[in-house]
Amino acid sequence: MDKGIMVESKFWHWIANPTPTRDNLLLYGWIMICSSLILTLLWLFYVKAKKDELKKKQSLWIALGFTIPVIIGIAVEIIFPLVFGLNDIPIAAPLVTVFSITTLMALTKYKFLNFSPKYQWNQIAESMSEGILIVDNNDQIVYANQPFCKLSGYNFEEIKGKLAGELFLDDAKQIKQLIEERKRKKTSQYEVSFKTKSEEKKWIIISGAPYFDKNGKVIGSIGIHTNITERKKIENRLRESETRLIMAQAVAKIGSWETNLLTFNVIWSRETYHIFEIDPEGFQVSHPNFLTYVHPEDRVKVDEAFIESFNKRSNNSIEHRIITPKGQIKFVEECWQIIHDDKGKPLKAIGTCQDITERKKAESILKATNKELELFIYKASHDLRGPLASILGLTSLSSTETKEAKTIEYIRMIEYSAKKLDATLSMLVQSVFIKDTKKFMDEIDFKWMIMETLAKLEHASGFARLQITTNVLQTFSFVSSKMIMQSLLQNLIENSVKYQDHKKANSFLNIQVLGNDKEVKIVMEDNGIGIDKSIQDNIFDMYYRGTNRSTGSGLGLYLVRTGVEKLGGIISLESELGKGCTFTITLPKKPQSN
Repeated sequence: MDKGIMVESKFWHWIANPTPTRDNLLLYGWIMICSSLILTLLWLFYVKAKKDELKKKQSLWIALGFTIPVIIGIAVEIIFPLVFGLNDIPIAAPLVTVFSITTLMALTKYKFLNFSPKYQWNQIAESMSEGILIVDNNDQIVYANQPFCKLSGYNFEEIKGKLAGELFLDDAKQIKQLIEERKRKKTSQYEVSFKTKSEEKKWIIISGAPYFDKNGKVIGSIGIHTNITERKKIENRLRESETRLIMAQAVAKIGSWETNLLTFNVIWSRETYHIFEIDPEGFQVSHPNFLTYVHPEDRVKVDEAFIESFNKRSNNSIEHRIITPKGQIKFVEECWQIIHDDKGKPLKAIGTCQDITERKKAESILKATNKELELFIYKASHDLRGPLASILGLTSLSSTETKEAKTIEYIRMIEYSAKKLDATLSMLVQSVFIKDTKKFMDEIDFKWMIMETLAKLEHASGFARLQITTNVLQTFSFVSSKMIMQSLLQNLIENSVKYQDHKKANSFLNIQVLGNDKEVKIVMEDNGIGIDKSIQDNIFDMYYRGTNRSTGSGLGLYLVRTGVEKLGGIISLESELGKGCTFTITLPKKPQSN
């Protein structure tokens, strides 16, 4: 007490400090600066500990424990003396000092300030997303981080000291082999099936390495465990999908291929090799090598078609022959598309190759059969029409020589049937002619052709009561088959004549022909009995009769459709029962033989 003065505080009745010296001020200032830094650090610990509930509570209590004495010190050392004119109380420094020491002790205890290598290792191990497991040389577990515990479903205390291989793996032989590898200081990476606590199977990659003591002696193994279960599921789905694709290609006899247009290297699927009957092990696929198996007569055509497709954005296809290593000739259909980069440069071609040999054989047999059938129809029709002409001549002669009514009736019935048969034979001949036609070089004058057709039909039953108007706007040249065009017009006009609605006072047929640079449209609209929507899909079939009023052969509209398709066109129908029909034929200006 020699150096201090004991005085009675007017307000606090406590020990009052004498007038502060410069040293005191420096000391207080230093204490406040240090206190502020520690205070800031403590609250930063609290903010960073938000993901860890335990450390969050610990850091909060420590921060509050330090903040409260600092606030008290500031109040009694600064605020009260300045605001109320009181002497400052010398309790801040002792309080802050004591709480600084206790705070540091708390931080150390709860490992907020631990800079030892072991602590740093724990921090790193716990912050990793992969599971870490350390075992000794007997495969007993000595360490597992939290991610590993989460992966396995165990907490560390449950698995500590247990044999890792027996607990998590099924293959005892593999476990023994891995332990021996670690003892020989070998590292490895491998995929294994992993058992969890709930008996769930997971797939993991283990990156294993020997674990050394400070003297470099192997004392166990350390493994980093990465969960690849989802990746395995995706791989399995891809494998299953690939298997299904291979099976589907084999059944359909469709292979796939891909050509790099920068290097002309080619990738073939298994079925493509099978189609070409080539062993994939002994064959280097490339575009030039592929061409060596293309039939010599088709080789140039195939190569040109492929090169010309580079600048196309549409699908491409070609049929050609190949010769297998065994000398067998096959027919294949190639379909492909070119993939371009952002600048339009062709990068690669992706396509399919289908074995159509059996189809081609069937088509060849069918074509030969149809040819024989058409020849038979033509000859039979020709042979039958001669006797029919004689029958018609005899009936005409007989009807003029007999006066008996009953006999005349029989003669007319014979004549009607003979004419009907003659018309059917004529249509059969037309169908053969249409299918065999290869000449499409006739100049077609629609106005003249329509007038000629109407003249042929003017004596047909019901023709006189049908009001026919034509509107032909032909300012263009049209080249086609005259015979097919006559067949189209005659059969459609006959259809309108036959199926007038006699309940209507006025029956009409409007014929219109329009054209442009690309196509010609022929529109025939009438107000006849119409066609029920339920049968409209069948009216172009051979021998189909859509109404009881039909007395024809059932070949008229079939011949129309056949002719239109032969010319590469399309025909459509709009009709309602009782309201008439509108047939629209669209033909390309340039004939397209089918």
